[in-house]
Amino acid sequence: MNLINGKSYVGSSADLGKRLRNYFNLDYLELAIQKNQSLIYRSVLKSGYSSFSLEILEYCSPEKCLEREQYYLDLLKPEYNLLKTAGSSLGFKHSADSQIFSHLKCLNSSAKHQEHLKRLNLSPEHQEHLKRIQLQRSTSVVVLDMLNNEKTVYTSIREAARAIGVTHNSIYQAFKSKPGESSVFVKKKRYQVTKFSTE
Repeated sequence: MNLINGKSYVGSSADLGKRLRNYFNLDYLELAIQKNQSLIYRSVLKSGYSSFSLEILEYCSPEKCLEREQYYLDLLKPEYNLLKTAGSSLGFKHSADSQIFSHLKCLNSSAKHQEHLKRLNLSPEHQEHLKRIQLQRSTSVVVLDMLNNEKTVYTSIREAARAIGVTHNSIYQAFKSKPGESSVFVKKKRYQVTKFSTE
């Protein structure tokens, strides 16, 4: 995820080491941009590595990679993914090495690994991690413009951030800095953002 603008990328990888080596090779990134117009590569070059975070969303066996990648493409709607179908090229020249940020890591499918994957994916830590991602991306909020007293309901923090001209991360970090609070102020306290409750 880009920590500056809140945009993200979803991909899958069976060889994380190779993908990371490619991402840290500036010549590779520049050449790849010429070949496939990658938005994530462009953003890495523009914003720098420190502007990104890398999250492993799920461990899975290789035969499940595309299925699980599609699940997260549909769930998270990542902006840096030019293709919306996992494994699809649709006439687009797309390098296999362009899938990394917020990726799924695929392991071989031996019985030992299958048991390991099951333990990882069912662990409380992993479940909490997925809840945090969903909270960050799909929490409905009410935004009050303090200048004109106008309220607007948005289906996600990301949608609200776009509408009021701030980064998604700025709202998320404001809530994170005030645990237990249902409302925060952003953009020089012009907007009050309140988590929407149906209770």
